Amino acid sequence: MAAPHPPNSSGDCPRLVLFNNSLKNNAFGCDALGLHYKFSTPPAGILKAQRVTQISRRVGPQGRERLVAEWAKNAFRKDQLKMYAEARSSGKAEFVPVKDVLRKTTFTTWPVKRTFVANNGKRYTWKAGPFSMKLYCEDNKRQEVASFHRRRLLFSPRDAHIKLVHGYEDILDYIVVTAAVVESLRRERKGAKTQGGSTT
Repeated sequence: MAAPHPPNSSGDCPRLVLFNNSLKNNAFGCDALGLHYKFSTPPAGILKAQRVTQISRRVGPQGRERLVAEWAKNAFRKDQLKMYAEARSSGKAEFVPVKDVLRKTTFTTWPVKRTFVANNGKRYTWKAGPFSMKLYCEDNKRQEVASFHRRRLLFSPRDAHIKLVHGYEDILDYIVVTAAVVESLRRERKGAKTQGGSTT
């Protein structure tokens, strides 16, 4: 999907703001681009081993929602992703293990690097630190494409958001979906270290 091209100076980079801190039922919105990404997850049930989060995109206030991805979380196996951008390029969309979509390429504490191939055929890497994570294209590892900033409640409070910097227009769906998955993995890792804690 190609997004409008806003001004490109560092001070006016558009931001997709997360409405609350959940990654199950939430939305990223950007008034400057007229974009709205919604995350919808059915309630958990006693017999439901798997819950599938649907991620949809709407352009403009009256635009029609379009499904861009499904994110399956199963109690008995690893998470899986289905990217509908793949269906538009290859003719089909299938669930694939998250670890095969977002390959972890480092084993250090920080930064944690996870790499994926977007719908334009290029390889991108999220470099996740303790407070934020940045996305780079393998074609130019010095040029930041986007970044995800976590919610901060004290000392200049801010909502969680994705800042779009450069060369993001054709891969927005991948940026939003992979940012949410990488942040979810970070929360799960943090929760495991503290013997509990919400990953929502």
